[in-house]
This record gives sequence, C-alpha cells and structure tokens, in this order.
Amino acid sequence: MKLNEQLDLQSDIEVPWGVWRMFACENGRSISVNGNHASFGGDYASKEELRAAIAWYVDQLGGKVKWGK
Repeated sequence: MKLNEQLDLQSDIEVPWGVWRMFACENGRSISVNGNHASFGGDYASKEELRAAIAWYVDQLGGKVKWGK
C-alpha cells in the first residue's frame, strides 16, 4: 500500500483543549516566561500544565516522559 493510500484511511486525532491551548503557534520560535507561568506560543500555563501537554503528545507517539527536577 502506498503512503497516500494509507493516509487516506486515517482520521485526525482530536487534541484536548488543555493541550492545544499551549501550542497555538502564535510565537513558535521562543518560550515566553511571565512569573511562574510560561508559553510555547499559546496560553500561559504552569509547569505542571505544560508538562502534561507535552506528555500527551509524547504518548501519541508511543513514548513516555520522565521529568527531572
């Protein structure tokens, strides 16, 4: 089966709002910091919220995240 045929069989993956809102790509070339919150281009969020969003994407790719200090 060719790639274009395989891609036609697939459906989009719904990204939860709590994840999507942090990756809106308005400012995708830097991480903005404001107090104890940061933004990857979308909404500002706490460290825990940002980690959860990244972990969701990593899980979609079949991986797991182990956070350091």
